[in-house]
Amino acid sequence: MQNPNSPLIDQQTIDRWQADGVVLLKGVFTPWIESLSRGVAALMANPSEYGHARTVIPEDGSAPFFQDYCNWQRIPEFRDFVFQSPAAEIAAALMGSQTAKFFHEHTLVKQPGGSTVTPWHHDQPYYCVEGRQNVSLWIPLDPVAETISLRCIRGSHRWDDEFSAT
Repeated sequence: MQNPNSPLIDQQTIDRWQADGVVLLKGVFTPWIESLSRGVAALMANPSEYGHARTVIPEDGSAPFFQDYCNWQRIPEFRDFVFQSPAAEIAAALMGSQTAKFFHEHTLVKQPGGSTVTPWHHDQPYYCVEGRQNVSLWIPLDPVAETISLRCIRGSHRWDDEFSAT
């Protein structure tokens, strides 16, 4: 049964997201990988003030962990993704909403050989907004081994306590 709000995901996927707080949508953003990769390269060549402040340079000399955010207005590939990709349609369908409001993009680049570990956390404490009707999209632009991939705990979106890295 298709969700009338989104031909890209079915009702079973929406129900699973509502229950688990996470779903895997394989191939949905494949047409955007090349463009987003160009955008990331442009961003890394010219990071914002946030990128300079947030990038982690490990003391052991391993590869940096690049972070930057709020660049969708100045990086054309990011802006195109925001306005032309199915991301908003998918987010709205998952939330059971007619619309979705874009908050920001956050670019994270863990280069091969880097030693920076991302501690387990909820995304919500990092946002300056409140509420549970929120979707974060993790879109890897390169193949990622399962052993170092994003891991989620089903149902953790319903916990009373939220966790952020210390």
